[in-house]
Amino acid sequence: MTEGKKSIAADRSPLHFARFEFKYILSATKRKAVENDLLYFLDYDPFVANRPDHKYFVRSLYFDDPNYSAFHDKIDGLKSRYKFRVRTYEQALTDNVPIFLEIKGRHNNLVYKHRTPVHTEANWNALKGNLFSSEILTKAEKSLVRDQFEYDYIENHFSLLL
Repeated sequence: MTEGKKSIAADRSPLHFARFEFKYILSATKRKAVENDLLYFLDYDPFVANRPDHKYFVRSLYFDDPNYSAFHDKIDGLKSRYKFRVRTYEQALTDNVPIFLEIKGRHNNLVYKHRTPVHTEANWNALKGNLFSSEILTKAEKSLVRDQFEYDYIENHFSLLL
């Protein structure tokens, strides 16, 4: 992000969080009933409160090593795992769109996410494969997330999953 051009979403978006996640399979009818019941106790996320259908766009690019270790860790249901992704919440990639480098992981039922902003002065649509990864290394703000990404990028030879 260029100085002075931060979006409201970038200002309010937490750089670190942890939560407990439990997932359930529900029929469409049961899902709607649960959502209606929860409306009495919960407020909408501020990012979706005023949007049509209370939804927003999410674009994520995931990284993995040549053996697809992150993918297999998830499929195998490992209780401790992590992965890297680049994420934005906007459809158009312009100079002031917030982009984040994230490490997302879990330990048992605790899910965590740490992110660092990526400066957007790049022609993202023209970057492919390792060029994209090196641009992320160059443009991500200095942080533990960026340092771990660089280590894994070099040590595990990971690249984008496309």
